[in-house]
Amino acid sequence: MGETLADKNQQYWNQASHSVFKDKWVHDLQKQISEFLTSHIDWIGVQQAPNGQAQCIGVDLANTMLDKYRATAVDLGLSDSRMTAVQGDLLAPVVQPTTPALSEEELGGFDLVAICMALHHVDDVELATKRLAERLRPGGVLLIIDWATRNSSEGAEQQHHPTLSALSGNHQYRHAHHHGHGNTHGEVSPIHPAARTISHDSFTQEQIVGLFHQADCGESRFQLADRLSDVPGARTGKMQLFWARATKL
Repeated sequence: MGETLADKNQQYWNQASHSVFKDKWVHDLQKQISEFLTSHIDWIGVQQAPNGQAQCIGVDLANTMLDKYRATAVDLGLSDSRMTAVQGDLLAPVVQPTTPALSEEELGGFDLVAICMALHHVDDVELATKRLAERLRPGGVLLIIDWATRNSSEGAEQQHHPTLSALSGNHQYRHAHHHGHGNTHGEVSPIHPAARTISHDSFTQEQIVGLFHQADCGESRFQLADRLSDVPGARTGKMQLFWARATKL
């Protein structure tokens, strides 16, 4: 069996994680994402844990990315029982045990499952979305944060405006930074070192809503960032974030 996209991502991010978080544009992107999440709790649709003791589990292919996650937990003063991380690929066609091993019970029944800036690295996005939704309890929320496809025929001002659509009619957090074919939209320069790790440059609202639907999730919402983000590896130097959420039916 040849090298998979997941293999390429694991190799790349085990090396790149040592330097990428030193870049200003990455810090700016993290701040932009964090500010949206903390100010849109009601939009996401999750409730505060009754006792304030929510548990967070991070899953990643790259061990060095997990080191960053664990360092964040230390900075926040959170114990392993509150915020922990495991190495694994929950999006693979055949899922292997994580390291350290967690049971299926521990990896299921979540109130919130999130995949942040990782879906564009995944080989089979339909399967990946189904895999993530399977980890939710009924009524749980699947959150996707990634790059939006920008319509080059529209003016930049129009592209900057946020859009929110409602389509179709206690919490734990997992950040799945799974790196995992598909068509690209020409957003990322092919000479960028990370280009070989990317399956989809970006996603349209219709694509994301379709992914939610085939994963048996409804009550979908999609919102564009109100400003473009600096991305040195992009052809234009700018890309646009989106946030999308749906409820497991």
